[in-house]
Amino acid sequence: MGFLSKLGGTLIEPIHTFDRMLDEGASFLGALAAVALIFGILGGMAGMGIAKLAAAFFASTGPWLGGAVFPQAAVQLFFIFPIALGVLSFVCVLLFWLISSAISHFCARVVFGGEGSFAQVFTLQGYAATPFFLVAVGLALGWLNLFLLPYAAFLGLTAVFWTVLLLVIAVERSHRISFGRAFVSAFVAPLLVYLVLFTGLTWAAPLMWGGFWG
Repeated sequence: MGFLSKLGGTLIEPIHTFDRMLDEGASFLGALAAVALIFGILGGMAGMGIAKLAAAFFASTGPWLGGAVFPQAAVQLFFIFPIALGVLSFVCVLLFWLISSAISHFCARVVFGGEGSFAQVFTLQGYAATPFFLVAVGLALGWLNLFLLPYAAFLGLTAVFWTVLLLVIAVERSHRISFGRAFVSAFVAPLLVYLVLFTGLTWAAPLMWGGFWG
């Protein structure tokens, strides 16, 4: 299967597409490219928005804060923010993807006796992020007209629920377990781990901060 066929198949026929990718031994590099493309674009779009706000601010305050120096610096931000946020977005999502896949695989394999490998789960769950292209569409709509922001929010929620469904299907097809067990492995288990980590950090941070300054 080609790269675009995998992306389209993930959206339209995820079960058939995931099964075919497993049969063909699809590499995680394609999933990595998909994640880099989608979240690189999202981060870049967010960076462009921030750069525009910064440029408008510097342009309006330029006469009071140094004349033409600040507008010129603001122009340069159009190149810095999109690239920086594009890279940062990809790195953060890659880390989240790696950890979540590891948790999902561990739960499916150890708790429910699944048959799949980590590489299979990691690859399929990478393609499962494809619906997030809807978020980019929503951002574009918001830029065109602020009155379209409710539709952008709807597209964002749709992307989240669609992605969760695909994450579950990825574990189900990789490990050959029931949908319910796949849901626990792909969604409930990672969510619980993140909640425990967040709670632990929230509890420990004040103690560490107090000890550092004490």
